[in-house]
Amino acid sequence: MNILPTPVNMHQKEGTFLLSYDAHIVLDISCTNHIYHQGVILRDLIEKTLGLKLHLTRGVARSGDIFISYHTKANMNAEYYELDVTDDGIFIQGNEQSIIYGIQSLMMILEQFGANIPKLELYDYPELTHRGFYYDITRGRMPKLATLKWLADLACRYKLNQLQLYVEHTYFFRDFSEVWYNDTPITPEEIMELDAYCYERNIELIPSLATCSHMYSLLRTNQLKHLCELDDPECVKFTARERMHHHTIDISNKESFELVKQMIIEFRALFRSDKFNICADETFDMGKGKSKSFCEEHGMGKAYVSFVKRLCELSLELGCIPMMWGDIILKYPELLADFPQETIFLNWEYHTDVTEDQTKIFADANVTFYNCPGVSSWSRFIDANCSAYKNIHKMSTYVKKYNGIGFLNTCWGDYYHTSHTMFSFLGLIYGAHFAWTKTPDSMEEIDRLISLIEFGKENDGIVPLISEIEQNTLYDFNAICSFSEDLNVIENDSVSYCQDFFGRLMNDEEIIKTNAELARIKKGLASSLASLTNEKSDLLNAYILVIDGVAIFNQIGSIISQKEYFSGAVCKSKASELAKSMEQWFHYYKNLWRSVSKEGELWRITQVIEWYGNYLRNV
Repeated sequence: MNILPTPVNMHQKEGTFLLSYDAHIVLDISCTNHIYHQGVILRDLIEKTLGLKLHLTRGVARSGDIFISYHTKANMNAEYYELDVTDDGIFIQGNEQSIIYGIQSLMMILEQFGANIPKLELYDYPELTHRGFYYDITRGRMPKLATLKWLADLACRYKLNQLQLYVEHTYFFRDFSEVWYNDTPITPEEIMELDAYCYERNIELIPSLATCSHMYSLLRTNQLKHLCELDDPECVKFTARERMHHHTIDISNKESFELVKQMIIEFRALFRSDKFNICADETFDMGKGKSKSFCEEHGMGKAYVSFVKRLCELSLELGCIPMMWGDIILKYPELLADFPQETIFLNWEYHTDVTEDQTKIFADANVTFYNCPGVSSWSRFIDANCSAYKNIHKMSTYVKKYNGIGFLNTCWGDYYHTSHTMFSFLGLIYGAHFAWTKTPDSMEEIDRLISLIEFGKENDGIVPLISEIEQNTLYDFNAICSFSEDLNVIENDSVSYCQDFFGRLMNDEEIIKTNAELARIKKGLASSLASLTNEKSDLLNAYILVIDGVAIFNQIGSIISQKEYFSGAVCKSKASELAKSMEQWFHYYKNLWRSVSKEGELWRITQVIEWYGNYLRNV
């Protein structure tokens, strides 16, 4: 029997219980309307999984029923729940927070055993109180509402209780149409509907808004460009790298605070959460332009705190605990005490060899903090699951060691969010499992469990196979995009990044060998299609499509390497055929994008593909 996250205690007994077509799902009379909605979720999941259309009612359970009630144990973890399967029926006990977890554990069991269920006793509770997932809906991809609900369902299935969506300009702000009119922003109706959907699943949808930096679209408008730290921001050519590295707000201008205040007030009203993430990260340009004299007068640290502290105080005035990324304040740890004591600092680090040093700084300062790892999806066609596992594992270990209160696993969209939304399901599960359990499993074991739970016992090796795709990706999309967009711009870090990827000659034999590995993985995934549900088949077909794209760009990267870095001869007819293959592949990639996302910045990826079509035909 496989359940993730792994329960604290589970004891399987001899014998089974048969869930019959005439059983009822019975809510104890004391259960609230909130628990009723969770009963509806259970009823619908059972019908989808087993085909049984059970009645949902209140009152006293009879033999053979599923009974949901409040537990009466004192001094238990706030998210403690019990699940018992006996001769008399199925019993889920918990509270307003935790009954949904018992439902999800039951569903994993039903998926494995059908309606003939092993008898068992299970009790469970999490290690960390706050367990979240953070998804970028700004830099490239704007998921459809149905996709965001899928994300909420996945988070609920793996017992997360927080979800955040990263927003810079991609909300329908009423007074800033110049910012979003040429985009496909999320609307207030969509946010409120998602908020209600999350609430029914005991997930807190927390607002997250760029307020100091990463304000590219906002600060390039005629209406607001005067608030940009650097002069004439609209005169600089757009690139994915440029968009992320500049466009900090002028903190010395009184209008800046009023602008951000207006945005926060409008955005906050859509959410029932008692938290607000003001971000305040990566203020690369602060003190280099309009605010230079202000920052020199007060000192960079105090200047930064003077602005961000007011945003924290505004959040508190609006009934929200302020959250903020911790990268800037880490440079001035002595100023951590200047913030309101309610502030939650979000300590992010994404590399695989992350140490505990940053975590310890927040702990030693005696402030409230989360650790925030990443699923390594950004700047790629497919998530780097091995890197994600290492990063998430270490960050979860440190947050528990130093008594942090939460774990927020991140999925960013750098370089147009080319990785398919559903590909981050593995990183999400890693984070959920590590936040819940005391001792996380090895990657081999958790991958085996995910394979069994998500794809069935016939496919217990499917997750390791998926992770091999990224390992055979020779040129990630960051390099591909930077080479096309920044070729004649150029920031030194972009030049060095391209050099790292294209400045190593890959001969034809190496490309053929790598792409043969991708072909092997593709066949392995394709052979599993017959045994899967339509939803899982769609996911594997998405991986199969992306494998073809990775193989094509492996070859394109090799051509760039030979032509630009080693002055090698390139076969023109081969390059031209490769352009055709790339364009035909991209037709299907666009269909995949549109199946789960609005148009967003798909047009920017299209521009990159067009550039490479011309490049290949003119080598």
